[in-house]
Amino acid sequence: MKKSLSLLLSIALVFGLFASMASAAETVELTVAQKYQALKDKGILKGTTTGSDGLDDKLTRAQFATIAIALADLAPATEGNTFTDVNNKQWWYGAIEAAAKAGLVEGSNGKFDPKGDVTVEQVIVIAARILKLEEVKDAKVEGASAWAAGYIQAAINKGLTAARTDYTKSATRGQAIEVGYTAYVTANPEVPAKASVSSAKATGVAKVEVVLDKAVDTEKAKLTLKRGTGSVATETKWADDKKSATLTLTSTKITEADYSVTLSGLTAEEIGTDTASFKGEKEAVTKLEFATASEEIAHSNATRVRLRAENQYGELASFNASSYTVNITNYNEQLTKDSDGYLVVKLNTTGATVTTTPGLTMIPIYVYFNETHLTASKTFKLGFAPFVTKMELGELKYQNGKTALINTGDTATASVKLFDQYGNPVANDQTLATPVTFNNNIVPYAQYAKVETGDFDNDNGYDVRLSLTDKEDKASTHTMTLYSGSANAKLNFEIGTSKVATKLELDAYEGTLASGDSGKFVTLNAYDANGDKLTTQEIVENAKKDRIKVGISGVTGTADIALIGPNKGKIALPTINAPAKSVVFITASILSPNANDFKTLRIPVSDARIPASVAVTKKPHVKTVLGTSSDFTIKVKDQYGDDFGTNASAAKYRVALEFVNHNTVGSAVYNSGIAVTGLTLNGGAVLNGTAGADPLRPAVSGNGQVAYVANTQFDTLNDGATFTSVGTSFGEATLKATLEEETTTPGIWKAIYAPQGVSIESIDATKVALNYSLESIASLYAGLDSGLLVTGGAQVAPNTSAVAKTVSLVVKDNAGNSVAYPDSIASITVENPNVAKVVAAGNKGYVLGNKAGETTVTAVVYKALNNEQAVLTAKVTVKNDLVAVDSVSAKGSNDAAVTAGSYIYTNMDLKVKDQYGIEYAGANINGYDSLVGIRYAVSEVTGANVSINATTGLINSFATTAAKYEFIVTATAPNGKSASTLIHN
Repeated sequence: MKKSLSLLLSIALVFGLFASMASAAETVELTVAQKYQALKDKGILKGTTTGSDGLDDKLTRAQFATIAIALADLAPATEGNTFTDVNNKQWWYGAIEAAAKAGLVEGSNGKFDPKGDVTVEQVIVIAARILKLEEVKDAKVEGASAWAAGYIQAAINKGLTAARTDYTKSATRGQAIEVGYTAYVTANPEVPAKASVSSAKATGVAKVEVVLDKAVDTEKAKLTLKRGTGSVATETKWADDKKSATLTLTSTKITEADYSVTLSGLTAEEIGTDTASFKGEKEAVTKLEFATASEEIAHSNATRVRLRAENQYGELASFNASSYTVNITNYNEQLTKDSDGYLVVKLNTTGATVTTTPGLTMIPIYVYFNETHLTASKTFKLGFAPFVTKMELGELKYQNGKTALINTGDTATASVKLFDQYGNPVANDQTLATPVTFNNNIVPYAQYAKVETGDFDNDNGYDVRLSLTDKEDKASTHTMTLYSGSANAKLNFEIGTSKVATKLELDAYEGTLASGDSGKFVTLNAYDANGDKLTTQEIVENAKKDRIKVGISGVTGTADIALIGPNKGKIALPTINAPAKSVVFITASILSPNANDFKTLRIPVSDARIPASVAVTKKPHVKTVLGTSSDFTIKVKDQYGDDFGTNASAAKYRVALEFVNHNTVGSAVYNSGIAVTGLTLNGGAVLNGTAGADPLRPAVSGNGQVAYVANTQFDTLNDGATFTSVGTSFGEATLKATLEEETTTPGIWKAIYAPQGVSIESIDATKVALNYSLESIASLYAGLDSGLLVTGGAQVAPNTSAVAKTVSLVVKDNAGNSVAYPDSIASITVENPNVAKVVAAGNKGYVLGNKAGETTVTAVVYKALNNEQAVLTAKVTVKNDLVAVDSVSAKGSNDAAVTAGSYIYTNMDLKVKDQYGIEYAGANINGYDSLVGIRYAVSEVTGANVSINATTGLINSFATTAAKYEFIVTATAPNGKSASTLIHN
């Protein structure tokens, strides 16, 4: 840049034509000679060979060509022969040839005339081309040649030169130095180390312009306006240069007072002078005149004439209509202000109390400002009935600060200003020769755009409102032309796109798709035109509008997008009745004018599922004390490792359960008192340690039992079971599960997978060393302090409140084995009751959050040995973060009876969980509505009339209208998380 500037200034000769523009830093204007010397001191210009400044010397075209290529940062050319009077043996050859090739200079009749003088207009044109100014078409500049006028006007418009009349005269070296100096100091300003407020002044009745002496970080910088010592509310808008800003007063206006603007938000090292002051002026009306140039007004019941009242800032004055007086009689005259800020005189000429004749009657109107009696007066001739001849559209304002119409129901509104044949405004209450009607046209066509006209803001004017009846799948810009009579006006509006599927993806199928499978789903991903991924609910909304189509081939049946349930938004596959080793194809497509997408997923079909193994998926405690229980799970798995439930393929399979519980004393074996509960066994067998054996199997030593889980009972086995210790004896229990298959000989079974077992030992806790601790307590909500719980009842008692947590006991032996132990908390206290409340009840401890903070709870527990007690502690953290729903779950469908007076959440089996891990179900969903805020909506009702309370879920009424009925109930949390259930019979 410095190189270019040096060249620029060395050519300062070029710019002598430009007007002098002093640097903001200058306090005294330098002479041309001083500027020349300053540039020489900086090494930018060199003196003449004669030692003279040569400020009045003229420039040849060859000299200027050398300057021009330096300014344009062009290298001298080494080849070419553009002009017949320029050859490569002349010193100016390289500069002239380079300038010609760059389009900076031109000749005449093939000649350049290198020794001729360069004129002012030639210099301006070349400089304008170098600076890439756009030529002003059809410009006419006094004193300039027609060919140069466009560039000269562009230079004047940019402030590069003042208007003059000597454009055809020769340019001098001194003229060039003037602009060269200005160019240098402008391009190389001295930036201060610290930012200071240079000036602040009122530029409007509610507007203050602030100038800093350097650019600042506008994300951090803050400008504060004060009147005296009191702060004034403003909105700040920074200019692009980041060194000036406009403060707009939001609740008051500038008055006669002392004001100051202070810069803050930056570090002390970044701020110099932080304040600038100015004297505010009281607003005054300085100009009052009629806005219409016409000498006539319309003959109607509500003729209007506008006046413009300006303040000292050139704005429409902010005074209300009562600050002015209209002086006219006999026409039911009124003085108001319109939404644009104009004063409006309203007259009823058709109902005047004097005789009027259109075309003859003269009506004088006087309006003055009450405070100063500044007056505007004009006499109008009464014309004829009004009709619309002109229309203006105001700024289009989108709803809720948006910049485009995006969602269904989004609106954007603009005011419609209509004017009659005399240039005066037409309003809604005015009788016209032809009533006002509107038509519109939108280009390009927008399928879902809707245009309405009316008085939407109730100001007795007209408005036009644009809206969307559905979402568009492509962002676009449109022009709406509004017509009324012979008048029309246009405005542009934007349609955005959001959450409308334009692109699809099918995830690879996870797991195995086997012949005979049902209830399987394929994950569908969808994206809108912005590339944003749609949520499952948004996919459902697109599917309901039939925008996304899915299909399946290779099986009978159809594929659909699941609209409700835990798999909503996925593609639900029909029963896979295809044979093994075949293939099914899943398709998903979008076909619309603006989006086309088609995706296919190929899924191989594997052999039908059969039971292949059993596995322990949840182990019980290693040990237990009398009277306690411990859960475990043994599951049947298929050949692909998935859980195997009851189906036709399991007909020839069963699980043999061998249960042994024993307490050996010497050579005698006794019942250990441990039983297995929670299983449904073939023949109603019970595994309770009773001595004996199943008649179909050999006897098992040690109080052994054998029972069977039939193929129809695999689901119950997979649900889990429980070891329960009873009685007063001690010992061990083992349950082994073996998957068996019936052989070709009916009634003969064989094991097809190694036995899988679980064991537990019932111990005498008085003889075994045990270690006790409290389980970690997850964060709690400060429910008591929130004011959202119902006082004086179960919600504020730690042992009954749903937002309280149980203090759990953890017991292990010295080997670290977990021990099932009964609830044994005798008492519990809290270090800081301001943070949490605690209570012990039923041998359990409970803690309920009060105020945000951390504290410690201390519990006294009964130990098994000699009724000893242990004192245990645990940390508790209470937060005041408002409860937010983390998940909402419900059954996908339910055919349970629907009864008026009951609650729909029961039919849905609705469960709500918050971020603190608290689950709300049943009546607690309503009881804690202030926290979870679940709301209910019914949709897609067929075969019934149903009414449900949106807040409580109470079924107000229900009646069938057909043999079969169904409807969808959706429960939604305030954050949008939801679950739906299909209720049907």
